[in-house]
Amino acid sequence: MKNITTALLCLLFSVYSFGQCDYTLKMMDSVGDGWTGNTMDVLVDGVVVLDDVTMANGSEELVTFPVTTDAEVTTLWNGG
Repeated sequence: MKNITTALLCLLFSVYSFGQCDYTLKMMDSVGDGWTGNTMDVLVDGVVVLDDVTMANGSEELVTFPVTTDAEVTTLWNGG
């Protein structure tokens, strides 16, 4: 029974891992002083995966997050 359980777990893990990609949010600021308190949310299939991400300073920052195959990715800008 233990071997069957182990085999099923391995199968489920392999199916899950092949159905997933890493997406990268590239945040940019042309002035180089960050987003001055503004933030952004990223949702995957309506579920928030990045909440209030921001750039405190600098001109570019990358944030990576997982997305499953055929998922819908949306963004919300929280700022002025």
